[in-house]
Amino acid sequence: MSQTALVLAAAAFVAGIIKGFTGFGGSLVMAPLFIVVLSPAQTLGTVVAVNVATAWQLLRQSWGCMQPQVVLPMAAACALATPAGIALVLLVDPATGRRIIGVAVLASGIALLSGWRRLRPPRMTNTLLVGALSGIMNGLAGVGGPPAALWLLAGRDGAARDRAGLIVYVALTQTAVAAMVIVAGVLDGPALLRALLLAPLHVVGTLAGARLFHTVPDTTVRVTAIVIIVVLGAYTMAR
Repeated sequence: MSQTALVLAAAAFVAGIIKGFTGFGGSLVMAPLFIVVLSPAQTLGTVVAVNVATAWQLLRQSWGCMQPQVVLPMAAACALATPAGIALVLLVDPATGRRIIGVAVLASGIALLSGWRRLRPPRMTNTLLVGALSGIMNGLAGVGGPPAALWLLAGRDGAARDRAGLIVYVALTQTAVAAMVIVAGVLDGPALLRALLLAPLHVVGTLAGARLFHTVPDTTVRVTAIVIIVVLGAYTMAR
């Protein structure tokens, strides 16, 4: 197995474990590692294709547990803002794009690490703004999860509802971004072939992560999500 194939396979499997455990983070693991061996456009196409191939895996069991008044408007705003992020892929140089993503991801993690919590139910305007920021990041590198994770984890709904909300959010937004990157010509044949080969590893990892979720306390899920956000945000900025 070549070094490139090994990096892609390991990233897809570990990303599945993280996603199954926390409800998000698959793209956060894949994108920084994929971009080591692929171009930014190839990374976006492959991350999106893998996500779409596996996004609906946990959707059925999560739909009834999520917070629809927050998740669905946020997902809609994300979908509407995603074209702006895709345009940045074509206009901004790769190093600048990575730093933009890294700053946004790291800022989300630091906010969570500070212990910040919403004191009252989220306002619709703020929810839509979070969704729009997520959409730009989604289009830029397929990593729209951190702002949504910050917004959901800052509430007091508990790990199970937060995780369910993130699973639904990722499924809806990754499907939307897939349609857009196809139109933009970023999701091409090679990206689909890579996704087809990596999806089984991602699925197995997701199932393992979902099983792990049911064996640990809520605080462990929250701390794990925060650590993932901070570490990968810092890594993306440093590259």
